[in-house]
Amino acid sequence: MKLSEFRNLDQNTYTLVSFVLATKNRAEYLRKTLEAQRELFGPGAELIIVDGLSADSTPDVVKKYSDVVTLFISEPDKGTADAWNKGILLSRGKYIKPLTDDDVIHKGGMEQAIAVLERHPEVDMLVCGGTRHWGERVVPVWLPPGNNYGRSVKDVFKYGASGIGFVIRRTVFSKIGLFDVENLANDREFALRAISHGVNVKFCRINLYHHPIYEHSATVAQAKRHERDNYALVKKYTSIGYYFRYRFSRFLRKHPVLNRLMMAPQNAAILLKKEGVSGTLQGIMRALLRKKVATDSKTADCVWDGGFS
Repeated sequence: MKLSEFRNLDQNTYTLVSFVLATKNRAEYLRKTLEAQRELFGPGAELIIVDGLSADSTPDVVKKYSDVVTLFISEPDKGTADAWNKGILLSRGKYIKPLTDDDVIHKGGMEQAIAVLERHPEVDMLVCGGTRHWGERVVPVWLPPGNNYGRSVKDVFKYGASGIGFVIRRTVFSKIGLFDVENLANDREFALRAISHGVNVKFCRINLYHHPIYEHSATVAQAKRHERDNYALVKKYTSIGYYFRYRFSRFLRKHPVLNRLMMAPQNAAILLKKEGVSGTLQGIMRALLRKKVATDSKTADCVWDGGFS
């Protein structure tokens, strides 16, 4: 081989995007996902499905959609992160897109994300926005400009880092390794490790996904373990002071009445200055007795312009 024939890692890829989908015993969810997103896996893309040896009809579903499936693996694994890792090791794409069997990726959003990475070779990994659906609420995952997401590991705890929003340049894995199979909050762990190792991670204002939260979702079905693993990440990547402040803030979120009591002195001082003693007492009572009202921004208020936040 001549010296001029040596190529870099990006040049040794064989397709533009590798979609790596993890699944186990959710054949009907997988079927709906493949049916709804068939156009996502077109030219320039490969779809690798990694199944944890399902006992249901998952193999039959994969056979039905074999025209869009590049590779199917079915063997025991340790969960979503383990499945993703297997798929990543077998993938051939310049960009890696982790998938699950019950989320929706918008084709236009995916094309926009790839275009952003192609225009910005200095960016290694995108954390894109989308919508999260829990019960009757649909909440946008979006950050306004000016937050400079990715500058600090604390951004992950302040704003989140959902794996369904990740679009990752292949070269990242050679720098920091694969997903952690032991930590249930493996998407957060990956983003934290990336930022702490100097990987250029950006939040991109792209409406990439719709993420329904089901009873089988890890954050629900294994809520206690997920919370424990998340606290372990806070302790590992931040100061002890930040760790205790974070835990206390999470405690107050679970106990809104106590939270309002804690804020009462500050609010009372403001009311006292504006309303006097009588108005202050009435205001405090109203605050303590009122029910919590959701104040999340509507999706329509978010500007999905493809910029960095």
